[in-house]
Amino acid sequence: MAMTIAAAQAQQTGDETRLEEITVTAQRGATETNLQTTPISVSAVTSADIDRLVAKDISGLASAVPGFSAARITAFNAASFAMRGVGLTDIIVYQDSPVGVQVDDFVMPSVQTQLLDTFDIAGAEVLRGPQGTLFGKNTTGGAVNIRTKRPNMSEFGADIRLGYGSFGAKRLQAAVDLPLQQDVFALRLVGSVSKSDGYYKLGATYGPINTLNIFGGTFAPFTIPGVTGQRGSGTGATTGGDDVVNGRIKAQWNASDNLTLLLQIEKMRDRSDAVPSFNDTPPNGPYLWNFLGFTRPTGDPLDNMASTQRNDSLLEMDKGQRIDVDGVYLNAEWELGSHTLFASYGTRDQKEHLPNTYTGAAPVNSITKQPISLFDATRDTDRETSQLEVRIASNNDGPINYVVGAFQQTNDARFCVVQVLGFIDLALPFAALGLPAQFNNNTPQVLCNQQDSDSLAGYADLTYKASEKLTLGAGFRYTQDEREWAGRTQVGLASLDPKNPGLTPAQLGEPLNAGDFTKYPGGQIVNSKTPGFSNLARKWSEPSWRLTGSYQWNDSLFSYLTVSRGYKAGGYNDQTGTSGLMVPSLTRPVDPEYATNYEFGLKFESADGRLRFNPTVFTTKYEDAQRAVNIITRKGGADFQETVFYNAAEVKSQGIELELQALITDSFRIRGQAAFLDAKYDKFVINQPGINDSVSGGSIVAFNGNFSGLPVPRSPKESGAISGTYTT
Repeated sequence: MAMTIAAAQAQQTGDETRLEEITVTAQRGATETNLQTTPISVSAVTSADIDRLVAKDISGLASAVPGFSAARITAFNAASFAMRGVGLTDIIVYQDSPVGVQVDDFVMPSVQTQLLDTFDIAGAEVLRGPQGTLFGKNTTGGAVNIRTKRPNMSEFGADIRLGYGSFGAKRLQAAVDLPLQQDVFALRLVGSVSKSDGYYKLGATYGPINTLNIFGGTFAPFTIPGVTGQRGSGTGATTGGDDVVNGRIKAQWNASDNLTLLLQIEKMRDRSDAVPSFNDTPPNGPYLWNFLGFTRPTGDPLDNMASTQRNDSLLEMDKGQRIDVDGVYLNAEWELGSHTLFASYGTRDQKEHLPNTYTGAAPVNSITKQPISLFDATRDTDRETSQLEVRIASNNDGPINYVVGAFQQTNDARFCVVQVLGFIDLALPFAALGLPAQFNNNTPQVLCNQQDSDSLAGYADLTYKASEKLTLGAGFRYTQDEREWAGRTQVGLASLDPKNPGLTPAQLGEPLNAGDFTKYPGGQIVNSKTPGFSNLARKWSEPSWRLTGSYQWNDSLFSYLTVSRGYKAGGYNDQTGTSGLMVPSLTRPVDPEYATNYEFGLKFESADGRLRFNPTVFTTKYEDAQRAVNIITRKGGADFQETVFYNAAEVKSQGIELELQALITDSFRIRGQAAFLDAKYDKFVINQPGINDSVSGGSIVAFNGNFSGLPVPRSPKESGAISGTYTT
């Protein structure tokens, strides 16, 4: 439920006897173009559309866009966008999403903060298929282009919205426009506060807990006081609530009739609860969790979630997740007669502390009352991004028009993960080894690494109006990516600094600064200068291009044909070193993946302007597709699981996308979309040889797998939505 208590600035509704004309910036030219004559499969969502969708964040746009899957990586409240058979389903820090998100020309590199609040959005364009020429790398699936609302230069205005919903959900959103000097200088102040109690309950059951020496191969039972034989359940407390504050200050200066400058300052503070987990282990199966006494709870999963809520061992889980964003952005637009110059510069700092219980069970030692972390972890990231882009565009005055630009971005990330692996205590009698019985439950393991990334690109896009009906287009972009990685194997907290074995969690900052390898030199540390590890610095140079032909058959019907190629950047893996093994075959980067797209589209608008129907047919071939596979490493007589990325797959994705808008009466309109998709692996083969490492004494277990022919994740065969709006 929402209520607007102060009127927003009036918007022109136009002629209500026909659908309003929609213009888009998808071609990034000097002027916007009519959606119905733009040769790109783009869906435009206006501010009014967003209000009608009642979208909390931009994932709500999916109901208005065919083939756009916008999900949430639940444990981290991160974005998981997918289009045409490609998407991101995890939050590997150095892996880029194939669906790019751009806000006021600034590329958002992290999925953790891509679920933007829709309150201040003036419009969104979702471009489907590779968009590498104009929008750069990491858009092999598509791109989401967001434009926020600018200050009103002539009239004071205020928009205040209050929302209240189930599970204690409360939201306050406010925006104020202050024209300090009419038509010359104005401010816009935007802020929102979102809070809720959450809808998860910590009711997961457990036990009786079995302690079995599975490493000995005999499954011989042993006893841990206060643990063995215990059974119980969670407190039933409610968790998973939101606590987010964000705001922007915008200042626009019309320095002259031809020059406009827009400065934005952004801040966001997220203190939402850590999202709990559910134990979905199949009952009665040969799984470790069933052996140890952690079977799948019965009843509603939302009432049987688990979180240890530990605040020691570097977890601080009871404080919830903590995400801080600080950004400064400057946009300039300078009209130069027959051309317009666009320039943008921005910096964005993002810090994250994301603790979670991953097992769906949170047992407690009945004697010490201490939580048992079967597998608790926190992911701490410190990311600094800066970007500069300059482009010049002709003003569509003649038959030849073009956009020429240059782009540069640095994106440096420092990453640490802390793991508490208490389940190992239940499977190995540490007391018999002279160690505390719950050694792992009280010994956090720390893994840290870092990646520095720099991207430089130049691009040009040209259109030629060959006749009144026929237009031809071509675009080219050349990108150079440099990435350098350094990391340390996972070690116990006490091993971070050999000179300070008594190191305590309190001595580490937040986000964890254990990635300072000079200050904390413990473990095996490698970088590009380490002998044998020159692969930790890599450079790739890649072209992207597109060819387009369009034909205006009459005032109602427009068609286009496009062939395009894009790529997703290569990079490193933040999980490297998890098993204590650091060898070149594990530290190697994954190379870029490539997409070649063939697309034909029609755009139809009836003569009376009451009906729009836009069908698209496409085929996309993905080569050297990046895929993650869990392999086995072996060290000290124990087996470990490690996530490794391979350029292992070829994917073919083909389908049909349909969009419809209709004004049934002057008061009633409908909007619908549908997509039919066939995406599968033409080839997905892994051939990982066995490797022995003399330095660490560990090894990689050989693995061969063939997953060819399987369906691709996040690629539903049919999807769609329809909505209706009645206005009085």
